[in-house]
Amino acid sequence: MPTWDELKQAPLDQWFHRSELENCCKMLVAAVAWPSKNPGFAALVAVGRGMEDQTDSYIPEICLLAEFESGDIRELIQECGRLDKRWEPDRWVGDTTNGAAEEFISEYNENAERQFELMPTYLLDIDGRGNRMNPMLPYVLGTIKRLLDETDRLLFLKGGKVANRLSAIDPREMAELEGNLPPIEALGYAIVEVLGDVKPAMTQTRTADGPIIRSHGEFDYLLKSGATDPGVEFDPDYEDEDDGEYSRTI
Repeated sequence: MPTWDELKQAPLDQWFHRSELENCCKMLVAAVAWPSKNPGFAALVAVGRGMEDQTDSYIPEICLLAEFESGDIRELIQECGRLDKRWEPDRWVGDTTNGAAEEFISEYNENAERQFELMPTYLLDIDGRGNRMNPMLPYVLGTIKRLLDETDRLLFLKGGKVANRLSAIDPREMAELEGNLPPIEALGYAIVEVLGDVKPAMTQTRTADGPIIRSHGEFDYLLKSGATDPGVEFDPDYEDEDDGEYSRTI
């Protein structure tokens, strides 16, 4: 069984059986971003266990395990299905409002041994009603940049296609790039899903309208602030002026 350090150093797409990862990984999260002007992209990340039980404010390390790129949405979904069957991630997240993608997913699932299920990403369903963060790219890049900080590195990309796209981004072209960088979007979906699940202490309550997720912590502030400056400093002690909570209907 690989250790977490061995997993971080393993080449991209080197497969490990899910049972081999239980001791070093807290969860696996996969994400897909549909083709736009550029090919669509799928990314699978692992979340390390590390010191998770020692502090409530611990942010885990995140390691990219596999990636796939295709301009053909049907081929992309078929590969997502293969990655899903091979790695058995805890969930897939992405844009669930793409009609063509939904049709191809249904087509794939007709004969699949393991059903491919896609959940809405936090970034595209912030309030539980399909309202997305806009603009999204500066926030995603700022979050990735923070996790890649060499003084306290928490994200390991292994020099793949995502890493290449990141190094080629010109901040001056941010407005034109919005919605046209599927590799960055897919990685961002996965990372924000991880931060939304493992960093804040989350509890669930139920109302007449359905379950409500209430959480505290840095992730809530990021969403409520609407901050889009990749260099902005975030206050983890931010609280809502009314009750110190942020709710998301799901």
